Amino acid sequence: MKNVVIVDIDTDREQAVQIMKPSGGGVPSNAEEAQNMVAMDIRSLTEGLVTLVIGSHLNDYSSKEDNFADIVDHLRGGLTLDENGIEITDEEVGKNGG
Repeated sequence: MKNVVIVDIDTDREQAVQIMKPSGGGVPSNAEEAQNMVAMDIRSLTEGLVTLVIGSHLNDYSSKEDNFADIVDHLRGGLTLDENGIEITDEEVGKNGG
């Protein structure tokens, strides 16, 4: 399987987080294709995150337990913070494509 998802984070930009596919990646033609693409992208991003956490742990940069706990807390809280630590609402996240 090959899947490419690009995450670009720049807090100096109005839309700080941009998630995109490389050009030529194709656009879903219906809702089912879109749902499948999003599910695959979430799995891919999760696998990348797990790889980053484990690599950091194996190199003694940080504790995988602490990192995973931080990730789970963030996901459970559903919080998205801007560069000033201010919560962005679900409506604003949707508006910004995040």
